[in-house]
Amino acid sequence: MKKKGKKLGRQEVYPATLKIAVAKEWLKGKKGYGQLAAEYGLERNSTPRHFVMWYKKHYADQETLLPEELSPTEKENNVIVRKQLVELEKKLEEANLKIAALNTSIDIAETTFDLDIRKKSGSKQ
Repeated sequence: MKKKGKKLGRQEVYPATLKIAVAKEWLKGKKGYGQLAAEYGLERNSTPRHFVMWYKKHYADQETLLPEELSPTEKENNVIVRKQLVELEKKLEEANLKIAALNTSIDIAETTFDLDIRKKSGSKQ
């Protein structure tokens, strides 16, 4: 029996305008998933396929009022933002590792030297 609600990995959140632009461009039949992923700065070549499935599900019988495709400036901005996101995720991971290392050091110091280094919550002032 499958467990619902749990997904492995992380889900990226993309704006609807980007999803629609990529899906419409693929539906025109001129470009493949890999080309669209590279053009729009998407991490995985399978992402445009998910955009197309999302588009067919949400806009199967409707004509959308959103722009048909992103301008070159918007595409370039998307690539820049994606690179910044990756850089910030790396910095966050490094910061979390540093915090874990410092907490481990404090734990070792507290047990080795029998000291209370951390401030106890609710202490009297």
